Amino acid sequence: MFRFQFRRMIQSLGFKIAFSFMIGFTMVCLFKQLLDYRHTDISAIPDANVLYCGFGFNDFWTYFTIFFPFVIVLPFATSLITDAQCRVLAPIWVRSSAPRYFVSKLALSFTGGALVIGVPFLLNLILSNLIFPHNHNVMFGEYAMDNYYGMLTGSSQLYTSLRPGFMHLDLYLASPFLYNVLYLCILTAFAGLMSAVLMGLSFFLKKRKIILFFPFFIFWYLSRNITEFIFSSAVEDTSVIFRNFGFTDYLAPVTFGGQIPYYLLILAVLFLAFIGIALAYALRDPLKYIQEG
Repeated sequence: MFRFQFRRMIQSLGFKIAFSFMIGFTMVCLFKQLLDYRHTDISAIPDANVLYCGFGFNDFWTYFTIFFPFVIVLPFATSLITDAQCRVLAPIWVRSSAPRYFVSKLALSFTGGALVIGVPFLLNLILSNLIFPHNHNVMFGEYAMDNYYGMLTGSSQLYTSLRPGFMHLDLYLASPFLYNVLYLCILTAFAGLMSAVLMGLSFFLKKRKIILFFPFFIFWYLSRNITEFIFSSAVEDTSVIFRNFGFTDYLAPVTFGGQIPYYLLILAVLFLAFIGIALAYALRDPLKYIQEG
């Protein structure tokens, strides 16, 4: 069943569109960086690991966070609704079983979401490290200069922050490349997990595919606006401690400070709980998907 669903996923139009779009996006980012720094002295160019498109202060990361909630829907999250509408559930379940079918849907949704995000970003990271210099410069300061230390430690901030400096700073200082790899793994895992959540949501919707494109966009929009409001309050009043609720800021190296300990872990537990509830709901009466298809 898993092999069958995997073949269906990689041959689907949605997966091909999402994967091709992300490959194109990461390559455009790479070529844009090449054009921007083609006449810049090598000592002044930001480090290769800073020019990686998944780095938090890269403009392309900001663009990515806007369409990220939509891209993870395309690989496989709508496939259950499609199967029900095409009335192929009964023939598939004859060859396997309803429990294996629903579990494979969740597993392949995770895999699809992880692949369309993780592979293009990994390709960009590798190519950036092959093309650009490794001089340890950061985006807003050259290596060992005041701006460099200020950015790493957060000491230049004009507001009180819960966590002002880099997360996992010791790893960054040891190896910026491994630091990016760590965050790429986090991004890839959450892309897969979010896609699986959307598949779980489709267990309840049955017919309305369009709804799947909005939950994480709304979550991103609300979390960003809440964070901006707290940030503005912290700048105006130093007694206010800035806490970052923007969930995409936890998926990239070096973004806003104020990151809350265990924030991602709490989100992951909530997502897994929802997936478990959705699976239990689907298995309670699988025949309803055939009858209502």
